[in-house]
Parts: sequence; C-alpha cells; structure tokens
Amino acid sequence: MTLEILICTIDDGICRVGQMLLEKSTGIGYVVSWQQTEKCSIKEIPEELRRDDVKIVTLRGKGLSRNRNNAIQAATADICMIADDDIRYTPANINQVIETYKNHPDLDVATFKYHSPSSNKFYPDHSFNLKDEVKNYYVTSFEITFKRESIQGKIKFNELFGLGAPVLGAGEESVFIFDVLKAGLNCQFFPYVIAEHPGLTTTDRTASKSGVLMARGAYMSIRYPLAICIARAIAISLKLRKKHSMSFMHALRYTLKGISYGRKHIKK
Repeated sequence: MTLEILICTIDDGICRVGQMLLEKSTGIGYVVSWQQTEKCSIKEIPEELRRDDVKIVTLRGKGLSRNRNNAIQAATADICMIADDDIRYTPANINQVIETYKNHPDLDVATFKYHSPSSNKFYPDHSFNLKDEVKNYYVTSFEITFKRESIQGKIKFNELFGLGAPVLGAGEESVFIFDVLKAGLNCQFFPYVIAEHPGLTTTDRTASKSGVLMARGAYMSIRYPLAICIARAIAISLKLRKKHSMSFMHALRYTLKGISYGRKHIKK
C-alpha cells in the first residue's frame, strides 16, 4: 500500500516544505502543489525538494481549495494525506495511517488527531462514523486522509470556501466531509495522532474576521434547514463571544450573512 502526503503551499512558502520531508521510504511520497501569485519571489524549486519521491505541481493565482484540488489531481498513491507547509510528521505517524487502512479495507476517508502545544481541541476517545454528529468535534484539514480512488475525479474541495476564496475564508474541510458523506462514502474518525502543528490554525487565529464567520454560516446553510441555521447562529455567536472575546452582534451579523450567501450561491 502506497501513500502520498499532499502538501499545499503558496509563494515563498515553498521554502518551508523541505523541513517536512522524512528520510526516503519505499511506498511513501509527496505531492507539493505550489500556488504562485505575483508576490512570489522564488523562481526555482529549492534544492532540498529535488528528490525522486517529491512531485511538484504549480498553479497560478490563489485559493486554498483550488490548491487542494490541484494536489489531489496529481496524486497517484493508494492513500493520500492532506497537509499544509507547516506540518511535521514522524514515520510512526505515517505507519499509523497505513495500518488503519489495512485494518479497515472498506474505508474511503479517515480523519485522525493532530497534536499542538497551542491547541486544546476536543477529540472523542473512540472511533466513530462521521455521519454520527459528536458534540464539540470538528474536522481540521490536515487530519483528513483518503483512499485516492474514492475521491480523485469524484469529489473536490468546494472552491467557494477556504483561505483565498472570494468571500468565505474558511470551512473547506467541513464542506468536503459533508460532500463525502452525502456521496455515501465510509468516513470514520480514529483517535490516533498523525501530525504535529506548531501553533493555532488559521481559523483560530482569524475567528473574528468576517470571511471566517460567514464561512460558518454558509456551511450551516447547506447542512441544516433555515430555522435550525438561525438557532445555531445565535448559539455559536454566544460561544464565540466567550471563547474569542468578540462582539456577539458582530459574530451574529456575519454568521447570518454567511447563511444568506450560502443559500444563494451554494448547491446542496
């Protein structure tokens, strides 16, 4: 069973990717999707990435979901892991993913845990199917792995969501999992750490930004009926006020705005 880590980076972030690479190992590879804007000052592939287990594909413009889709399209391994350019792995992390798929051959998508000294993210202590909603659990992008043949050419990251998208600055991983489940695929969580992240995620750091709040609302708009969306918008705004010390009305305003945007622009 082969595995590829799909690393998305943009502009000069390509210089960070070399720090992610492990010693060469049979059946383990990397796909680096290097998004380039006019701000990119790096013109050549860094020397440390010139390895036969590293494939680099480029993409003009911006949009993290576009970049994720570009990496998925270039993948060739049996199993793929979603990654950013600041994630760290160990051989044990990779082996854990491979063993999980070997032990559960009917899996299409598996999510796991990551460790960060700056995060107190909640995880259940047991495995469960992601169609069963567990309170306080949510998916982070670099916890996602999948069987390539189940996803490639069939399910994409929604390019209206995510960092660099036109309006909605987050939420692409939640929508991806929603689409996976809607397609009837077997998607499960496993309580094993597969990655290390050095700090807060982008969504945590930018929780009060309008595009992040709107993304929450837009995701709700495709998952729940309108009445439930409004009730959840109020509850989430109260929670965000406490967790991030932001204005309740600010959070509610943009969450509701996101619900409206989602109902208008996103197909369920």
